[in-house]
Amino acid sequence: MLRIRLARSHLRALAPVRLPVRYYSIAADTHAPKKSKVWASADEAVKDIKSGDILLCAGFGLAGIPDTLLGALAKRKDVTNLTDKLLNTNQLSKIIASYPGSNKNFESRFLGGQITLELTPQGTLAERLRAHAAGIPAFFTPTGASTAIEEGTIPQRYNDGGAKNGIAIQGIPKEGREINGRRYILETALAGDVAFVRAWKADEAGNVVFRQVDQTPVTRTFR
Repeated sequence: MLRIRLARSHLRALAPVRLPVRYYSIAADTHAPKKSKVWASADEAVKDIKSGDILLCAGFGLAGIPDTLLGALAKRKDVTNLTDKLLNTNQLSKIIASYPGSNKNFESRFLGGQITLELTPQGTLAERLRAHAAGIPAFFTPTGASTAIEEGTIPQRYNDGGAKNGIAIQGIPKEGREINGRRYILETALAGDVAFVRAWKADEAGNVVFRQVDQTPVTRTFR
């Protein structure tokens, strides 16, 4: 039974009122999780990350960068061959990005054949992450059609010593298709092994609240 409180001038009309309740969904399990998703420290939070993992990292520019977690992972020199933005510690073997920025360390390593770069348009990168979260294995997009993205002519990695020694990993050609008079290319969903986000607060079930940070595809689709 719900009670409605009216203004003081309407006190005479105050009476218990029964209102219908509409249920939009039913929780499958209302019990609290048996294992808390809150760790005692950042070091504890990254201890299960292993070499070869794909790390999804939120942030754009300086906004929303999960510095605490990145700093904790940077101390783990046993973890290498990561795919993400952890550049300056040389723990990365591959980056998937739309714009790797002006990081001189990355520029030197890429041109020297020491790191792999998969260039992906910004909107396509966002949709690849969202597609995986939605269970969609691939999708067609007009972005990059009839360009080097479709043709796969942008090398992902040079041989040691740089371009003069040839290409170690070629670009990825995309399947193209004409749909309703417009050309599209097929892009696959992108899955990660772990995601780093910067949140204002979190509970033991893993729910987080964002405050004054950017809303990147990672913050919107991480689990």
